[in-house]
Amino acid sequence: MLAVDRSDSDNADSAALVRQLLQDGRTPEARLALVSATKDSVYRFLHHMMKGDAAVDDIFQDTYLRAFRALDWFRGDSSLTTWMLSIARNTVLNRLRRLRTERTWQDTVQVPPEVADPRAEADTRALDLKTRADRRLLAALDQLSPAQREAVLLFYLEDRPVDEVARITGRTANTIKSDLRRARLVMRQVLDTETIGATR
Repeated sequence: MLAVDRSDSDNADSAALVRQLLQDGRTPEARLALVSATKDSVYRFLHHMMKGDAAVDDIFQDTYLRAFRALDWFRGDSSLTTWMLSIARNTVLNRLRRLRTERTWQDTVQVPPEVADPRAEADTRALDLKTRADRRLLAALDQLSPAQREAVLLFYLEDRPVDEVARITGRTANTIKSDLRRARLVMRQVLDTETIGATR
């Protein structure tokens, strides 16, 4: 399974700290506290939503710029991470829509076939079983629809309850449960197919 460090997960104390710093007029410290409490979860979510695309760093920065502009409106009704994941979700969806539009208008360019790098083959052979399992899991994630991938990342990777995932995504709890059920089926099929292929 993909490793998740829960040591930085936000709690009521970090939300209270951010609100107190804002009330005291210490906005730079409030921003630092926000980033410190949420950065790992936000980056993980964006990285998997963008499938490891190099643009993830830009989207990460955009997410926090948006959050900084909206920080005065954070009331603590939800956890810091839930609030930040909502902003991250909107930021990444906007970027994905923009990319789709740009691709629609770009001319199709013939890309020469990639030449295999012998060093990459050696590195691949050297991977341990855990890394291979992670790659299989990521490959299975790539087969999910954006809504399913989002639900899986928030529920399993970020360990958010269904109601919180529903709040972040703006979908109903029943829709999230359905997305998770369908995602498990798709991932099981992909993983079973890869396992069968690997044993031949």
